[in-house]
Amino acid sequence: MLTITIQVNAPSGQAIGIKEDIAAYLEKFGDASVVSIVEKLPEQLRMDGPPQRGAGPAERTRQAVYATGNKWAIENFEATHG
Repeated sequence: MLTITIQVNAPSGQAIGIKEDIAAYLEKFGDASVVSIVEKLPEQLRMDGPPQRGAGPAERTRQAVYATGNKWAIENFEATHG
């Protein structure tokens, strides 16, 4: 078993297409599956007050995943973080 970690500097919203292209390419070397995808979205400057406090890393990640509106990402997050 070989595990490969790849970072791609691409515009936001491209994660699914990139995942599919890489998975299709790797299939010629044997069975390949995508274990996880993390998309770091650009941060937006807030003008309405100080940043929220109290939200832990898991909650911030959940908020970021839901903010994308990407059904696959939401399902994947729920499946892996219960």
